[in-house]
Amino acid sequence: LLVLNTNLWTARNRFNWVGDNKYYYYTVNDYGLGANSASDKFNSIRFRYLQLHNTINKKLGRDFFWGFGQFLSVHRKIQPLTSNATLVHQFEDEKIIRSVSSAMEMSVLMDRRRNSNHPISPGSYVNFIYRNHMKSIGSTSKYQSYYLDLRKYIAIKKRSKMEPTLCLWLLQQYTRGKIPY
Repeated sequence: LLVLNTNLWTARNRFNWVGDNKYYYYTVNDYGLGANSASDKFNSIRFRYLQLHNTINKKLGRDFFWGFGQFLSVHRKIQPLTSNATLVHQFEDEKIIRSVSSAMEMSVLMDRRRNSNHPISPGSYVNFIYRNHMKSIGSTSKYQSYYLDLRKYIAIKKRSKMEPTLCLWLLQQYTRGKIPY
């Protein structure tokens, strides 16, 4: 397990490098989708995972940024550990042992928080990211993904030393196309 997260700013906050990079040797229990998924029936899967997600944001105005980046997620050595689960047949039939999601990324960010580590009211945050996953840059399949992060910070008790704040948060991701494992 290796993790490197970055949030680096240049002089006068003109550029911001945001990175989420990691390497995992991972085992996960997959319970499937739907309301009829039973907690005692799952697919245990082991894999190695490399993630390199890096974006450079350029300041356009006081609270507005435009960004461009690279999104890379690689699942390698995918091994089903259970022999009676339905997902195992998918791995055996399609010989899925590796999948790659590689995309160019564009983002638009509005950040009206005065302190991102301790946001207080009034404050808001809107981040929209579009990723175009293409075979020409290494992706296993072609698809698009859209990511939306909306936050609104509301003071619960004004004129308090602790400044308690309520955050209304919407986090949504949409995809279109055939998504690899």
